Amino acid sequence: MGTILKVTVCIVKSRCKETQVLERFISIIHNILQRAVEFHVDFDVVCVPRQVLILLKSLILEDSWNQKIKFSSIMLLILVLENVDAEDEWDDDVYELSHKTLDLMKEIVEYSDDDSSVSYAADVLCAVCASATRLCTVEDDGRELADKVSKFKVTMTKTIRIVTMNTLVPYVKTMESNESDRVKFHRNLVTCLNNLYKLSSSCGRDNLSNHLTANGYLKYFLLLTTRLPEILRRSTCVLLSRIVTTLAEKSMPICRSTNQELSFENLMHRGLLDLPKDSEEWENVIAHDRENRAVALMTLIYYHFHGTKETDMICLKSLIARTVNLPKSEQTPAQILKVLWFLFAVASVSHPSPRSEQDYGRAVKRLAAALQYSNLNDCYTHHIDLLHYCLNCREFPKDLRNRAMELWLIESDGDIKPLLAIDCGKVVQHFLLVIIHVRFNGLDGSLWDLMHRLAMKGIREMIRLENAREIAEIAWHMLPKLLSTYQPLKDEQVKAVLELTNVSIPDSLSWSIRIRCADNLVAIVLRREADLKLRTLATMQSYALLVTSATIKPFTIFERYCTTPCFLEELLVQGFSLETPELSAVCLKLLAFIVHCQGQSSIQRDKPVTIDVQNLADLLLNTRRSVHSSINGMQLALELLTQNIDGSPVRLDEIPADRAEGVINLYETLHIVHERSDPTQRDVVYQCLQAVLKFCHSRVEPLMYHICTLMSNCDIVSDILQTRRVTYHFLDFVSTWLRYRKRYCADEGPWNARSLCKTPFEEIFDQINSYVNAEKDSRSDAAFYNLLYAVR
Repeated sequence: MGTILKVTVCIVKSRCKETQVLERFISIIHNILQRAVEFHVDFDVVCVPRQVLILLKSLILEDSWNQKIKFSSIMLLILVLENVDAEDEWDDDVYELSHKTLDLMKEIVEYSDDDSSVSYAADVLCAVCASATRLCTVEDDGRELADKVSKFKVTMTKTIRIVTMNTLVPYVKTMESNESDRVKFHRNLVTCLNNLYKLSSSCGRDNLSNHLTANGYLKYFLLLTTRLPEILRRSTCVLLSRIVTTLAEKSMPICRSTNQELSFENLMHRGLLDLPKDSEEWENVIAHDRENRAVALMTLIYYHFHGTKETDMICLKSLIARTVNLPKSEQTPAQILKVLWFLFAVASVSHPSPRSEQDYGRAVKRLAAALQYSNLNDCYTHHIDLLHYCLNCREFPKDLRNRAMELWLIESDGDIKPLLAIDCGKVVQHFLLVIIHVRFNGLDGSLWDLMHRLAMKGIREMIRLENAREIAEIAWHMLPKLLSTYQPLKDEQVKAVLELTNVSIPDSLSWSIRIRCADNLVAIVLRREADLKLRTLATMQSYALLVTSATIKPFTIFERYCTTPCFLEELLVQGFSLETPELSAVCLKLLAFIVHCQGQSSIQRDKPVTIDVQNLADLLLNTRRSVHSSINGMQLALELLTQNIDGSPVRLDEIPADRAEGVINLYETLHIVHERSDPTQRDVVYQCLQAVLKFCHSRVEPLMYHICTLMSNCDIVSDILQTRRVTYHFLDFVSTWLRYRKRYCADEGPWNARSLCKTPFEEIFDQINSYVNAEKDSRSDAAFYNLLYAVR
């Protein structure tokens, strides 16, 4: 052998163009080594493996040799890798050769259009993967690899796993060859995969198991065991048990320690080995067998369905027979119940008429009875088909259905869209609203808070999907009872229901419910120690009730708000507070509408709530950066200025003629707010400015000259006319200002040609005239005609 190797090396170095001699020598070396293996002669006695590897390095790594020599050389490499002592220290040449071989064969399998070349390359690739794993090192994510060879070994493990997953796994099931070739190929494939499970890290095993399962290899290998030679059949059962155990580590209640894991793997291995070789008998095994083989088979089918969604191995008739005969005298293990419950659910959902199967109803009840005495967390599988079965099966108990829904919410983080897609919306809606309304005594505080949050997330999704009005109506009917028994422990429940009622108020809501809700909401608003968000929501709903009741019994709820001791005072305090902006905004909104309503009613208070105009100016200045607070504050100011009736429950404080600075400050503040506001807010500003002018005209007339001649009036008019953002309310304000200026500033001399320049007002007046002339043919609204009248 030594002489043959030397001669072969000389031929290689000679670069002879005639390669037949080289092919012959490679074949002779391979045959001698193959015979040595067959006759159990020690490999190291026949040759020095490192010398063979040196020869192969010249043949495989160099690109100049033809494909036939490459294949011959690779077959010799596989023979060496299969038979060398794996415990010896090998330099990086062997790993370099293996990497190169993998790359060459992988390229042919993936890109060649020659079927025979692809088939041969796949066989070689599988053989290289199987033999090279003998020289690899176990992956350990937490270990630092100091030497170069150790890094090569770990890299080789990862490379083989990637090649197996991405190249061999997709190819195998499309392979066509004779039965003997398939046996050899499968032997290499099973050997490779079994070695990878020993070598790979936890993450690598997870990825490999998920990939094989998703590609249908649990069923593929299981069916292969019916016709493989016995030794290969045993190896295949070992592989299947490893795949399933890896999958079960994170999903089965039995796999919670190393010992239990090994016990589970042994159960799977023994059970699969004991299966009948005739696959036609497997349904009968599931139906009647009480040994490990039924458990192993069902568990494998369980994971096969998860990976592929294929139901051809799931038989409802067999599952009914097994379920009906579950032992009543002892508790069924959680692992068996988990698999049985899920497969039964999938079989029921996929069956066109499950109730037509004999004993189906009995099986449902027997399964439910077994689940009642088990820890449902251990038996639950997070899958839409399980929930579909639980929600649609009439015989399935309501308490188990609710517990299954709880587990779905927790596992999915409140995602209910899949449940709505299977036409279970009504059941889901009812369950979610029950969680909001009723505090389950069996749940501890943290779990209750979690369930409550997830239920609200689900309900918000239902509202978003146009189910809002129905949910709001149900919530409104919940509210009176919930509010009447209110205590701090129920804060989260009340907040949730109030949030739902905020969607809309149904027209059909009875007057008695409205009154009861209004009374209870007022009580919550007055509780300063109550949760801030709760008080905010209560105030919002108080406003909604007042608005929607205006067309039914206009002043009943209004009267309750006005006559309830301290309620208006509390709204005023919270509305003008800077510490709670959200509550402040809704209090201002409610106050503004109360002031609006009082202009149409005769309701009075013994002691009206009065608001100082300077405080109103300060409020608008402080809230100018908050859109909601700013708009609601201006709305309140507008209502107070226009509805300031003596004897009203809420009104402006008296303004002495010698202390009217507050009105001027309010007017100037509105100009400041205008500068910082967006176009959606400005119409309210114009209405407020116009209201201040009219208020002063009727109540503080001495201020009119000062207010009408403020430069800020000219600035705002000039700015808007230049930007052309002219609105109806802007024109109303300008025409009002012009009329009052003409009336109260008549002492100003008219402009004449000898004047050095025009006054600011004269320049603005020219701008207004230009605008009127430009728009008189295109605008015909009342505000424009008022302006047209004012400039004449």
